[in-house]
Amino acid sequence: MAAEMDRYSFDLALHTGDIVNSGGICSGDDSSWSQYIRAYFDLYRNSTGRIPFYPSLGNHELNGGGCGYEGYRDVYHLPENAPSGDEEEYYSFDWGNAHFVALDTNQSYGAGSVQYDWLIGDLQATTRPWQFVFFHHPAYSSGSRGSTLDVQTHLVPVFETYGVDVVFIRR
Repeated sequence: MAAEMDRYSFDLALHTGDIVNSGGICSGDDSSWSQYIRAYFDLYRNSTGRIPFYPSLGNHELNGGGCGYEGYRDVYHLPENAPSGDEEEYYSFDWGNAHFVALDTNQSYGAGSVQYDWLIGDLQATTRPWQFVFFHHPAYSSGSRGSTLDVQTHLVPVFETYGVDVVFIRR
């Protein structure tokens, strides 16, 4: 994928998670930092210097220990417009005439949760004609891991209500 990205010109990249295998490892030879060097900085070195990357969290960023969110936030400088304590874990930004929303489907996103309420407010506030959302766990999938019923129940109706144009997921 990195080689293909080097062949083309584009303005930004979205990533839907699982950049590393065990991002929660706090120290040692396979710490989250070491994994990000191998799986992100080394792999995408030709692209990251010229193209902004906007990731969303996958479950592997949190695996293996207690440093997942910390390691992730240390690697990336992402918009900090989520509620206090969740900064950079989910966020939104505008790019031209498009509005992008990155969600964290590893934490609560059901009706009444902090992330759900933030999402509703964010989608209500945008004036951009195009809306894109990206996250890790799919609402619908024919893959071996299948669909995510909670995404179908809680997020799909929000996307339909607020006219989200495209949803990107990992699987």
